[in-house]
Amino acid sequence: IRSFLVPVLCAATLLFVSSLQATLSSYDSAREDLYEDTELLGYFAQMNGKFSNNLVIPNTLAKEFAALDHLSDAAYTYTFNYLYLGIPVRADGSAGQVKPEPTPTNPFAFENLYDIILSEPNIVFTDAVRNAPEFYFSEFHSEFMPGWDEADFSSREWEKLPCIVSSQFMNENGIEPGDTIRVYVCAYFSGYPDFVSLDMQVVGSFTRLAKQNNIYCPMPLGALDPAHSSLNELDSNFPAISTGEYYSYVADVESIKSIHMLTQQQMVDMMLDSEYVSSLTFQIRDPRVLGEVKDTLEEMGFSSPKIDNHIRLCVVIEDAQFNETLNSIAQRSKYLEILYPVFIALVCILGLITGFLAVNNRREDIALMRGMGTHKRRIFATIIGEQLLLLLLGMLPAAATWYMLKDATQLATPGAYAFIICYALSAALSTLLQNAKSALTILSEKE
Repeated sequence: IRSFLVPVLCAATLLFVSSLQATLSSYDSAREDLYEDTELLGYFAQMNGKFSNNLVIPNTLAKEFAALDHLSDAAYTYTFNYLYLGIPVRADGSAGQVKPEPTPTNPFAFENLYDIILSEPNIVFTDAVRNAPEFYFSEFHSEFMPGWDEADFSSREWEKLPCIVSSQFMNENGIEPGDTIRVYVCAYFSGYPDFVSLDMQVVGSFTRLAKQNNIYCPMPLGALDPAHSSLNELDSNFPAISTGEYYSYVADVESIKSIHMLTQQQMVDMMLDSEYVSSLTFQIRDPRVLGEVKDTLEEMGFSSPKIDNHIRLCVVIEDAQFNETLNSIAQRSKYLEILYPVFIALVCILGLITGFLAVNNRREDIALMRGMGTHKRRIFATIIGEQLLLLLLGMLPAAATWYMLKDATQLATPGAYAFIICYALSAALSTLLQNAKSALTILSEKE
């Protein structure tokens, strides 16, 4: 029974320590998997942290934010209230019905028209419709006409402004895919309101989630990107086009006597550059740099739901679940890292005690061999050989079982063999001590 106990303890401690190491490794793997699988989303919000599509974000600030390191998929929107006028051209080329453009003749009529338009739904310009506020926390369901899809619609390279409208809006106004609709909007080209009509081709529809019939359009080439704006094609006296200066750039073009002489791309470029960004969403590419991103935003002056800063715009990062999971993994890993040395120490103590007791139980055999004149080296080799054999009988099956069920990573660490090493050292030392005594002294010692 005593001989059977050593292999059992050897196998049990090897599997126990290996399982501890595997658990520690699993926490590291879980942490890495969390980093790889997590997409941290964020957005600009009101100061109370509530998501909104009516924010006032200066173009220069939005451009600076979108250029930050570690951020990706920055999606921003511009919104204009619109007054629907009708369908000037049908999809088949025939003329439709459209109301005349309102033309205020006095300040009172101008203010009245301005108030009417402000109460109407929005045209939303965006590079990513599904990230627009209406669909950000839900699903975007759309249907495009042949030759169009969501990727085509998101492209900035268009000549005639495309749009998608809600299916309810299409039914209410008798609109068919391919029709051209006309809307009337209020833009601020020089800091003052001005009314402009826009013709847009309906290339698709979507299921409305908002309470109003919003219209969605893609961005123009120059939205927050002066280098690619089609306004660069104009011969302006302005040194170079820059964000916030589109209107001034056009004003210095002698050949442009009216904004109606601009192409739609150029017109919308100038409209958006004179407007504030109304919403902005983004993604953090690598969750490992979450802390660095937050520090950068704080240094730039952005506010957060718990900290007010000099920029009265709140940046919200949806990291609560990520942090909770990460903290849970870190806490469990920390506890096990603290307990692991304790367990190893206990295993070593067990090995030392067991090795000593195993040799101590062989005192009579050692005394007999000494009395028969057996050389000390042979006695040592015989006792240690037996103990090593017992250790091998426990270690090999346990190691083979672990290798088949798990892998060899844990078996390559010294900790897995803590019991074996301490047992062998204790047995060797105990044998040397017994060998140093005479046979009579060994026999006369009490248990």
